[in-house]
Amino acid sequence: MTRPMPLPSPEDAPRRRGKQPVDWTAPDDPGADDDARDARRRRGRVEADEAGVLSEKLVEVAAPAFAALPLDEALAEACRKARAMRADSGQRRTIRFIAGLLRTRDRGPLLEAFRRLEAGKGAEDARFHALEAWRERLLREGDAALDALVAAYPDADRQVLRALIRQARKDRDAGQGGRAGRELFRALRALDEGGESSAT
Repeated sequence: MTRPMPLPSPEDAPRRRGKQPVDWTAPDDPGADDDARDARRRRGRVEADEAGVLSEKLVEVAAPAFAALPLDEALAEACRKARAMRADSGQRRTIRFIAGLLRTRDRGPLLEAFRRLEAGKGAEDARFHALEAWRERLLREGDAALDALVAAYPDADRQVLRALIRQARKDRDAGQGGRAGRELFRALRALDEGGESSAT
């Protein structure tokens, strides 16, 4: 009686056809792992860059704004240490240490705090330039510009402002210091803030 031939095992069958064994555990797309690795690297670089920028801002921001930032004690202490240093290699090492701390923390609240600070600074800069433009217009056009200013700010003291404009013009023409010009700017700022002019 003829013995039946044994069936080839899955490992033997490909070899009989001259092919390598099939690894059924391998992913369908061999490049998927590479893509995931690249994505992780990109995310790591973005986080490192973000932490680096924030660490620089924490050292440079003005003291009143720094005091209002949402920092835990370890981070605040490292920042205070860096802020007290001279701009040298020691400070750079401390800033890198701060960046390392930031990479382990939720940076969302801190980013939002800086966005609010920068938005406020932009508004303050725009206000400053608007007041500068008013002062230059008053010095250039005199009473015509003063009429426009009083129309915009009904509480303005016309006589006080006219005296400041006249003196600022004299100082400018004589090449003297700009004390009257500074007083005129302070008066305009007081008007803009809705308060009483400091020139009165």
